Amino acid sequence: MISKALNLIVNELNAYLDSLDTQSDDLVVLGNIAQYESTTGNNGQNTLQNRIVVTLINAEVEKTLKNQPNYRIVNGSTEYKKAPLYLNLYIIISSTATLYTNAMVYLSRIIQFFHSHNSFNIKSSVINNATEARYKMDDFRLVVDLYCPSFEEINFLWSTLGGKQLPSLIYKIRLIQIESEKKIGDGELIKEVKINKTQNA
Repeated sequence: MISKALNLIVNELNAYLDSLDTQSDDLVVLGNIAQYESTTGNNGQNTLQNRIVVTLINAEVEKTLKNQPNYRIVNGSTEYKKAPLYLNLYIIISSTATLYTNAMVYLSRIIQFFHSHNSFNIKSSVINNATEARYKMDDFRLVVDLYCPSFEEINFLWSTLGGKQLPSLIYKIRLIQIESEKKIGDGELIKEVKINKTQNA
């Protein structure tokens, strides 16, 4: 589910940036920016060079939606499952453009895109719906918001990633629903309640 969510964001960004300036290759890629200096392809070149790199940096449970019912009504009977788990993902979008001015242009366009279009789902996505149907993601929905950490947090983040700071943006993606397809059990639907009255002698 996490992989599908991040790939949806990458595909949406590529479609938007390509509409502004046609690229021969996808400009936005999903990758680990911490491995930027050591990531090479078959031709020996850095595959993350001159790209917009989307990296997952954290995930957290949405506590406000943690206590959800663990059952649903299906064809007149009660079906029990594990309650859905809602996650918030934090991503860093880094530009590895050789020219600093190009990096600023790309990041500005990304801000414009998410500012005008911050809600996504499979039905309205550029991802092939037929391919995604088998993952049962019809209700899959993401909301993307700009996240602004402090200077201290940014410094700590890039120190953790083990590299020099690159031009970047951090976004919070909410709410990703992860639900188990495995049933815990079944039960009959309660249609009436009977109360037995006892009389005292």
